[in-house]
Amino acid sequence: MVKRATHSDLTAIIKLIETGSQTGQVLMRPADEIAQFITGFFVYIENGMVVGCCALDIYNKKLAEVRSLAVHPGFQNKGIGG
Repeated sequence: MVKRATHSDLTAIIKLIETGSQTGQVLMRPADEIAQFITGFFVYIENGMVVGCCALDIYNKKLAEVRSLAVHPGFQNKGIGG
C-alpha cells in the first residue's frame, strides 16, 4: 500500500535512506531536511512496515523531481520503487 508520509513515518524513512546511502544507492539527506519536507514523501507499507519511500518535488505542471527513492534491501526487485 502506498500512502502519503506523516511524521510518524519519519524514523522509518530516515532508516531506509541511511541504509541506501551505506550501499551507495541513495544520497544521504539530513534528518531535519526530511522532517521539514515530510509532506512531500510517500511510503510503501507491507505487513505494517515501511519498506519503501520517495519524495516528489513538483516545480510546475510540466516538471517534477523524484528524490530520496529507497527500498528496504529485503524487498528490492519486486517493483516497489517503480
